[in-house]
Amino acid sequence: MELAVIGSMLAVVAGTGAKNLAVDMNRRRYQVGIRLLGFTSGPWQMLPPTQRVVVRYFSDFDVSTTDGGGLEYDQASRYTILLSVPNSQQADIVTSTGSYSHAVQIGCFLGSMLGVEVVSFDRYKRQEVLQEAESHFN
Repeated sequence: MELAVIGSMLAVVAGTGAKNLAVDMNRRRYQVGIRLLGFTSGPWQMLPPTQRVVVRYFSDFDVSTTDGGGLEYDQASRYTILLSVPNSQQADIVTSTGSYSHAVQIGCFLGSMLGVEVVSFDRYKRQEVLQEAESHFN
């Protein structure tokens, strides 16, 4: 059973359902999905070569016209957890959450599993190191 080879699991609560993040270090892959009756749905993704884990703030700002002709503003923000690929501007998106503390928890979990540093970028693009790399995993 695949559950036997999973390095670790972290429950990611989202709304009324429960999302799970599973990392299988033996096969170098991860899975984000809904956990139901002991099984997690969702495809497995290969872990890319990872330089660091990034917790990044994103926001969407929508402006629309109301029925009365006025303007309506709506801002949605979230924190996205990324796996940064070395020597590249690309990154794999793992998951997103509306809570900064939850995003940090997920990022640090992944950083510990992969032995890489974890950094965050806030809404002003300021960088903060959240967790140093752990060389015993490399």
